[in-house]
Amino acid sequence: MMKSFFTILIPSVLGFFMTFALSVFFDFILFLSFLKIKNIDFKLTINYQETFVFSVKIMALIFLTSLLYVLVLKEKAVD
Repeated sequence: MMKSFFTILIPSVLGFFMTFALSVFFDFILFLSFLKIKNIDFKLTINYQETFVFSVKIMALIFLTSLLYVLVLKEKAVD
């Protein structure tokens, strides 16, 4: 029982923290775009659409990897 609990808990916690880190990064990008709209100059050049697409791909990859991890360990637990 305890082993199955940890096999679900570990990828969930990792996925949560990775998603949280990406959302903080994306919020930082939005903050920079707000500064750019307000004509406050800064020396970073970022393509915001590519950054958004990249962060969505990474979050999907983390989710699918966590799901695959849980399914593989569930199959091993059944055997």
